[in-house]
Amino acid sequence: MKHLLSGFALCWCMTVLAAEKPAPEMTVEAVLSEALPADAYVETTDCIRARGVKRVDVLDRGHLLIFGSHKRAWINRLETQCLGIRDDMIIMFDLWGTKICRYDFAYAQDRSKHSFDNYRDGGIIGGYASRCRLGPFEEVDHQQAEMVLEAFRKAQSELEDFSG
Repeated sequence: MKHLLSGFALCWCMTVLAAEKPAPEMTVEAVLSEALPADAYVETTDCIRARGVKRVDVLDRGHLLIFGSHKRAWINRLETQCLGIRDDMIIMFDLWGTKICRYDFAYAQDRSKHSFDNYRDGGIIGGYASRCRLGPFEEVDHQQAEMVLEAFRKAQSELEDFSG
């Protein structure tokens, strides 16, 4: 009888678990494919002007969304996954000239630790949480970049709501 009850409990647990909704799939690639058609990508380039960068948003560990002056925007697909990077971090670039280029480094720093004491001669002394190697810059329409960011934040919120 003990084994029969254990078997029944196991079967009931498996049925309850199977009835739960599966976790929603959230990837930047999925959001980008829904929000941006192939013709939305204006051009891919290896460098952008540093002075033109106005805002950087983290989409996930593999993608940055960069907003520039004159209604320009780029999606940067990092060369590798950047561990420790989060969407609430400040992104800084280690500049060697006037451009930010593929294979340069971006540094992610917690907002709570941000201070101008961490800068010297355009570089970073310390205090960053993640160091990420930049990939190519894919220029996208500014308005569509805003839509990608909104869609990504919505998908991220839904994932957080699902996980509790």
